[in-house]
Amino acid sequence: MDANALARRLFHQAAEPYRPHLSVVYGELSNEPKQEVIPGLSAFAQQSFQADRVHLVKACSLEPRDWHEISSASLSRANGR
Repeated sequence: MDANALARRLFHQAAEPYRPHLSVVYGELSNEPKQEVIPGLSAFAQQSFQADRVHLVKACSLEPRDWHEISSASLSRANGR
């Protein structure tokens, strides 16, 4: 049994579905910079993109400068897509 499942069982927590996400802003910001970013998010949400790689990052803190890429892998098929 993996550690997450064991902890959920011991602490009587329901399993949560996997929810991948894309973070567009990192760091601890005061309210003013957040309010400046919010109006542009609706246009951003209407965009689409195709991801061709996935990166595994070790986040040692909330500061992106402390993050380190552990590995990456292509999402493309061997035949080019």
